[in-house]
Amino acid sequence: MNKIALLLTALLAMPVVASAAPAAGQAPAQRSGAVILKAACASCHDNGLMGAPVTGNKKQWAARLAQGNAVVHRNALNGIRAMPPKGGCRSCSNEEIKAAVDIMIARSK
Repeated sequence: MNKIALLLTALLAMPVVASAAPAAGQAPAQRSGAVILKAACASCHDNGLMGAPVTGNKKQWAARLAQGNAVVHRNALNGIRAMPPKGGCRSCSNEEIKAAVDIMIARSK
């Protein structure tokens, strides 16, 4: 299967991250990193799809972690290689993505 087909398969398999519409004048409620991790990150980072480092695999994460959390956060927010910005979670805030990444980092040290 080619890379584009694999990426499309991963994106179609990702559950939509539900977000309730906030009342007028209210900011949307922030979802936890665990919720975002499960809904937006796990489809690739649980199995290494498209070269994603598997959460908890210290060897795969070592070089990334050596760059520092700020670089890992920036890559998650902006996308890197086959990963789209925010892992494809358009409804995710920067803070939600960073919280999910922090969980993956903690599990991968």
